Amino acid sequence: GESGKSTVLKQMRIIHNSGFSQEESMTKRNVVCANTVQAMGALVEGMRSLRIDFSNRLCNAHEKMIRETLSENTEYNPFTDEMFTALTDLWADKGVQSAYEKRELFYLHDSAK
Repeated sequence: GESGKSTVLKQMRIIHNSGFSQEESMTKRNVVCANTVQAMGALVEGMRSLRIDFSNRLCNAHEKMIRETLSENTEYNPFTDEMFTALTDLWADKGVQSAYEKRELFYLHDSAK
């Protein structure tokens, strides 16, 4: 499952070889972007199922951006400044942190943090 074997192998490759090609680096970056947006989407869903509210009202608009990005399947695109701000604000929100602490009550991928 999610034991991190492929991550260790990739890190070994970076340390002992020349690392990744530019194309591989872009692909990996896009996967990291997608995983981050998907994890935040799962956290927000978890918040809703647990009836936890945002502490920062701006996060309601950020949640909408995350949901739209996921519904449009554009989470593999590199982060815009707006997406970076949304993710940063959401992660700092006390409601999101509360949901993260209760993550055993809903599905959240092991690498979400």
